[in-house]
Amino acid sequence: MKPHAVGVVILATRDTGFGDAARLEAVPSSLVAVAGEPLVHRVIRAVKETPEVAKIVVIAAAEGEFGGEEKFASTGSLGEDILTGLVALGDCARAVLLPGDIAFVTGAEIGAFVAAALARDVQMAYPMVQRSVCEAAFPDLRRSYFRLAEGELTGASALYLDVPTFVGNPEIISQAVELRREPWRLALMVDPTVLFAYGAGRLSTAYIEAAAEKALGVRTAVTILEAPGLATDIQKPVDLRAARARLGETGPSPAVS
Repeated sequence: MKPHAVGVVILATRDTGFGDAARLEAVPSSLVAVAGEPLVHRVIRAVKETPEVAKIVVIAAAEGEFGGEEKFASTGSLGEDILTGLVALGDCARAVLLPGDIAFVTGAEIGAFVAAALARDVQMAYPMVQRSVCEAAFPDLRRSYFRLAEGELTGASALYLDVPTFVGNPEIISQAVELRREPWRLALMVDPTVLFAYGAGRLSTAYIEAAAEKALGVRTAVTILEAPGLATDIQKPVDLRAARARLGETGPSPAVS
């Protein structure tokens, strides 16, 4: 394995840390079947198409076959699941966390995120995507957006971590995931007056980076990417209907048990 190799931890669990924990058709959204296969299988294929990735680990909330990749059972604790995945990556010095329900992600998008994070030489990176990019690619799917100085952005469903840093400090894993859900709250924790800047749309990604470093003690980057698939998870019934329509499925598809 190459020095500084990148591994991927795919969370096919009840709570992936990306958006609200969701259950569709009585199973976690990652395990709902669309066009004859669970959504997580589509994510695994995209990761396998990413040359930068040396190893894949799946944390799953159910039994099943996951593309021949190493699999571990979810503990029900997001922090413990992520730590299990990071440790299982072995010699990989860098990791990307992905949920198993980003149905339209591509290997090129994952690779672009990895390249952007490596270029910044940071210990944590979080991608964001412009609203115009998401709506042009997926006008039938809805996202929540933050109004920042760089425009209207949505948080993509990925997180880049320096493995030794987070394995050595497991108490900050859950904090990192929790803070990336609502980055403006992170800035608010560091400086309460920033609420006015956020309300006026003047809060910048650079400020969020500085706030994350101050709060967690890790060098952080917010990368703005043209990666709509990375920002499009299937969390709600309306999302599921749209995904099935896009993938050519007209009737109900059974969920993975």
